[in-house]
Amino acid sequence: MEDLTGRTLLGNYFLESRKGSGKIAEVYKAWDARKSVPVAVKVLRAGKQNGQNFYQYFSHEAELMSHLEHPNIVRFYDFCNDGGIVFIVMDWVEGSNLKEIIQRMHTPFNLETALVVMKPVASALNYAHTQKIIHCDVKPANILINQNSKVLLTDFGISKQASQRTMGGTPPYMAPEQFTGERLTPQTDIYGLGVTLYEMLSGGQVPYRGDTSQMPSTTLRDRIHWEVMNLPYPELTKYNSAVSESVENAIKKALDKNPTMRFQSVLEFCNVIEQSATKSNISNAENLQNYLAQPKSSSSYPVSEPCPVRSTPNSVIANSQPNGTPCYTKLPRNFRGVFLFAIEGEWTGYFIPIQQASFTIGRSSQNNLILQEKSVSRSHVVIQSTQSGLLIKDMGSKLGTYVNGQLVQGSFRLESGDVIQIGYEQIFEIHFR
Repeated sequence: MEDLTGRTLLGNYFLESRKGSGKIAEVYKAWDARKSVPVAVKVLRAGKQNGQNFYQYFSHEAELMSHLEHPNIVRFYDFCNDGGIVFIVMDWVEGSNLKEIIQRMHTPFNLETALVVMKPVASALNYAHTQKIIHCDVKPANILINQNSKVLLTDFGISKQASQRTMGGTPPYMAPEQFTGERLTPQTDIYGLGVTLYEMLSGGQVPYRGDTSQMPSTTLRDRIHWEVMNLPYPELTKYNSAVSESVENAIKKALDKNPTMRFQSVLEFCNVIEQSATKSNISNAENLQNYLAQPKSSSSYPVSEPCPVRSTPNSVIANSQPNGTPCYTKLPRNFRGVFLFAIEGEWTGYFIPIQQASFTIGRSSQNNLILQEKSVSRSHVVIQSTQSGLLIKDMGSKLGTYVNGQLVQGSFRLESGDVIQIGYEQIFEIHFR
């Protein structure tokens, strides 16, 4: 989709910068000229606006959000159409999402700090459930923490009315009934919240990662589904010995394969965890603001979120990796060539030029693009410029590389606009300019 940065929609919403992109929509930080405040503008991707299913999907999110008014749910303002550009206007949240904070910390949350996040999310979910709405995609990336440490739940794009069915979601956080398209209940969101709490207390691990060797030829989604249904619950204490038996049992119950065996409500789940903290006399919650601007560790890696300052349409804010690879919040005007735009992950919102004939990506410091996520292999993937075009090849990574949702096998020719997924959370679009 064409970058709309610099455009003004309906004579009011000036799109300052693109902050994220997915299959359905792109998110911009915008300036509301009438109210003189920043807002988030979520634009339905070009090419999808004439597709009735995608339009219904987008308008469904707007309809749901318009009925959800809760202090811990991102506020919805408007659903608009400007000359065929369909978009939603929401609160702009200056801060980070929980996934970014987990990645910066590199160590487990203590239980009370985890509760600082869990309690408002549970309150938001309980409110949605009273409105007969199931979120269906509860995960750290959809939990925002603003600069005042306020916790907000966002992205109701795949939400459903209770008892409806869906096979959508993010595989590591999906309940068994989501994989099979069974009826949804509040217990579906309890499962996602259980995985999220597990991830906070483990220092970034999720219970099921799709790394089983028993189904090597299937998709990541299929492998995770198989693990969820066939493997035992992986004890949290192997990652964090400080986790009490009562907390372990509560999370295990939230992740039960049978929805009827989970907690009766999300508040019941939260109360059990809170009681465990009280019994343990835990009183050392850390201020989440400590993790909004800088990494917890002394690592030399840069902050992964886009620069939070308000930029003018022509500004170029650059960052760089330890190996010197430049990363921009806006590409220089004179740049011509191939570049990656980070949709999700450590470099969300950044443009990364590919200036080498062989551009490697992985966790090793020898790569051109270095990623810290643990599910990324040391040498994960290579993008090569050849006479046959731009090719991508997986380098024997543990989880594989996906382009437009399909597992890359051998060399795959890339086209401008293709979506590349590396590990669980690192998602890029590739473009030619």
